Amino acid sequence: PNNISYNAAISACEKGFEWQKAVALFEEMLSNEMQPDNFAYNALITCFDRCQEWLRALTWLEMANGYADEATLNAALDALASSGQWERLLELLGASPMKIPGWPNLDSFRTAMLACYREPSTEAWLSCLQLMDE
Repeated sequence: PNNISYNAAISACEKGFEWQKAVALFEEMLSNEMQPDNFAYNALITCFDRCQEWLRALTWLEMANGYADEATLNAALDALASSGQWERLLELLGASPMKIPGWPNLDSFRTAMLACYREPSTEAWLSCLQLMDE
């Protein structure tokens, strides 16, 4: 197997809501001395999003340092949004943990607005708008 086949298998785990299998494949990739690329991290973090595993998404995002791209960061935002973690989402968005050109982007702010829309609190909207104003 090569990176492409591992990435495809990890992505298939997302479709089947099988985050444990996705992690096992990722770790197998590492044990075979293969270097995961941004596509592997994107697939894994997207799998965590689909499975409502936002904390795992953040943990693996930290491990993706150097391999993360806009899609990786946006997948982590999606995981937070779909789990109702709007405060953490705005924290991540405001902190820009990895200096990636062009991030945050329109998709990032769309995700933030959607997360705040789902939250009936005025505080969520005000925080979101304040962040976008900066």
